[in-house]
Amino acid sequence: MALFRVYNIVPFDAEVLSAATFGDIETMRALLERQLASPFDVSLEGDSALIVSALATYHVCFGLKCSSGQLSTERRTCVDYS
Repeated sequence: MALFRVYNIVPFDAEVLSAATFGDIETMRALLERQLASPFDVSLEGDSALIVSALATYHVCFGLKCSSGQLSTERRTCVDYS
C-alpha cells in the first residue's frame, strides 16, 4: 500500500514559521484555527514549524495534533517528545 502526503511549501518568512521561530504558540493556534496555516506547511528547505521551533534559539517545542490541526497549550522542551 502506498501512502502519499502533500505538503504546502511556504516562504521562510511566512507568519506560521515566524511564530514557530519565537515559540509564539498563540499566534500559531490562531493561524490554524482561521485556516491561514496548516500542520503540513513547510519551508522551501522542507522544515516544518516543529523543526523551525526546535532549531530556533528559543528552543521551545509545541504539541501538534496533526489530525485536527490544533496546537496543545502544553510547552515542552525539545528533547521531551512524549
